[in-house]
Amino acid sequence: MHFCQVSLLDFYLFIAFSISIFLSFTISVIYLLRKKDLSIYLVENDEQCERACKEILKGKISVLGFDAEWVTIKNTRQPVALVQLCNENKICALFRLNLIKKVPPSLEEILEDPGILKVGVGIETDVNLLLNDYKILVSDTLDLRYIAPYKGGLAGISEKVLNIPLNKNYEVRCGNWEAEELTETQIHYAAMGAYVGVQIFKKCAKNCEWSQFINQPYARKLINSQQRTLKKRGANSYSKKGHVYDNCIMLAPNNVLLCTTSKS
Repeated sequence: MHFCQVSLLDFYLFIAFSISIFLSFTISVIYLLRKKDLSIYLVENDEQCERACKEILKGKISVLGFDAEWVTIKNTRQPVALVQLCNENKICALFRLNLIKKVPPSLEEILEDPGILKVGVGIETDVNLLLNDYKILVSDTLDLRYIAPYKGGLAGISEKVLNIPLNKNYEVRCGNWEAEELTETQIHYAAMGAYVGVQIFKKCAKNCEWSQFINQPYARKLINSQQRTLKKRGANSYSKKGHVYDNCIMLAPNNVLLCTTSKS
């Protein structure tokens, strides 16, 4: 039998390494970013998903801010890459579906739970894409434009209702959500989208009967209303056959950003 002598430092390094390996296999270390009082969990596998979902549901949660991100490559939309949820207690979870390759059961249970309201702007698009890409039927959704006193996108409503500005940089909004690693700017942007959603609901729901708008497709209603208005005015209308562009930008000749476009 042979013995080798090791230094005290080597011994401590071995112990530290062993503990890190143990934690990685037993706890599934999860990325946690704390920023502006938000706890943000970045989820990249099934075990992390289960843990994050438990955190999200702590404390009798009945409403969640909801959002989703994806990328478009050569005019072809890719499957939803990221789903964002945030509860009233400022706990957010970002689920990287492009890495997980599916919707884990713990997340599916939340999304399909009729007892948990999911709120956002343009939420119908996200719901339809999840159904198309992952066969998940998101239950009980509410488009915040029904109850917000101001109309517009999420950024505009957030600034007017909460006095919270959101990052409008198109390079972030239309960025690569399938990247091997998301930047801290992307993580914060994604979490804020879900966070302000639930906060807008808390502030605006007190002043209206919002339950009548659950699962109502806001965009379709708006389009039909605009079409009726055009007909009343005698305006000519037409339907465009061809590509419907999504997640694109419009630039002026001098490369100044004019607007971004989306189906919602």
